Amino acid sequence: MRKTRYGLVLFAILMLLGPALVRAQAPATARPGALGEAENAIDDAALTTKVKTILATNKVTSKYKLHVSSNRGVVTLSGHIGSLSNAHYAAALVRKVNGVRGVRNHLQTP
Repeated sequence: MRKTRYGLVLFAILMLLGPALVRAQAPATARPGALGEAENAIDDAALTTKVKTILATNKVTSKYKLHVSSNRGVVTLSGHIGSLSNAHYAAALVRKVNGVRGVRNHLQTP
């Protein structure tokens, strides 16, 4: 019974500290910055999702099918939107999102 308890405690500690230990020790075969690149990809995916949600729930921008991508915090908007003022409005909305470092507005108007 005592060994089981110690085993469970050890397992719990390893589960809590495991991710930190893996992150602290990059494998010798890993490229320098590989972990940073993975973190950037995750951050960009989360940022893209956040921006898409904001655009999809906004009264003005939800009417249009807009494409959103991001790379290192720079968000690119593309697709067709009703007017130039709506395109500027969409870019302004995106600039206000936490984590956005820049906006490339490639929205097309009729």
